[in-house]
Amino acid sequence: MNQQYQQKETKDRKQDAASLYFHDEADNRRERGVKKSNKRKSSSSIIKLVAIVIIAVVAIAGIGFMVVSKDVSDLEGEWVRQPDDTDFAGMIVEIKEDGGKYIGVIKYSPVDSFSVGEHKWSDMTKAGFNTFYEYDLLDDGITRVHTKIKISLDGKTLTNNSTNQNAIYYGKNQVWKKK
Repeated sequence: MNQQYQQKETKDRKQDAASLYFHDEADNRRERGVKKSNKRKSSSSIIKLVAIVIIAVVAIAGIGFMVVSKDVSDLEGEWVRQPDDTDFAGMIVEIKEDGGKYIGVIKYSPVDSFSVGEHKWSDMTKAGFNTFYEYDLLDDGITRVHTKIKISLDGKTLTNNSTNQNAIYYGKNQVWKKK
């Protein structure tokens, strides 16, 4: 009986060992499956996070561009010509809408070659980010030159790269400050 009992005990131990082995192996497979799915979850989370960051950057850049990009209406108001090597410092031009177009009307001129009420700038149109085209009236009161105006990002300074009302100053910039 003793031998039979030993055989049964040995058999039970083998079954328990086999059961433990298979049970441990099943646990290991489950753990590996969890690890794999965690890896998949973490990599998909990273991809989602990167996508959100890219979308946010593009959205912010687009909003930033819209905020700093200027429109012709941003030119509206009175502008004072800054001192340069001409006699036109202090001239005041008011940019306003007139019949669907933007014009610059002289409000004050320090020289007789321009009259109050004359259209100094006409047909102002957007050319780029903060750049506009217009026709600048020269000091002969007749000639108009196609020029480019840039407005600063803060909207307080205009730079007109045109003639300075005189052929010897051709190509110099006029600087205007918002009043």
